[in-house]
Amino acid sequence: MRLGKSPHDVSAEEARPADDGDKGIDIRRSLFPHCKARARKTALRCRIAYQAWLPLEGIRPPYVTQQKWEETFAWPPDGRPPYPSLAHRMVRAVITYLVVGLTVAVLLQAFTPFPVLSWLGNKARILVGI
Repeated sequence: MRLGKSPHDVSAEEARPADDGDKGIDIRRSLFPHCKARARKTALRCRIAYQAWLPLEGIRPPYVTQQKWEETFAWPPDGRPPYPSLAHRMVRAVITYLVVGLTVAVLLQAFTPFPVLSWLGNKARILVGI
């Protein structure tokens, strides 16, 4: 069952934008139905980020240029990045996933009839070769 015309079956006259209650098919709307919603969400995110930045802009004295302000306060003075290294972030992520996974396994073992920890122990022994 077809709900409407395919964009490939539309004549040039029907493909013009539907204005003033026209019965034509708006080809842009039928080809890209979610573009407006995505654009609205992106614009909202940008506006929220900008509004979050405005109070910080109020801190900067008017006699200090934007470039000087960013050089002075946007990066640590010793040249190190203001975030941990990639290796540090990856190790922290792996540890976090292991802790969450083991917590879920313990909860499943405790509150369900599934012997999850026994399964994991058997798989670990197989992998290690004991």
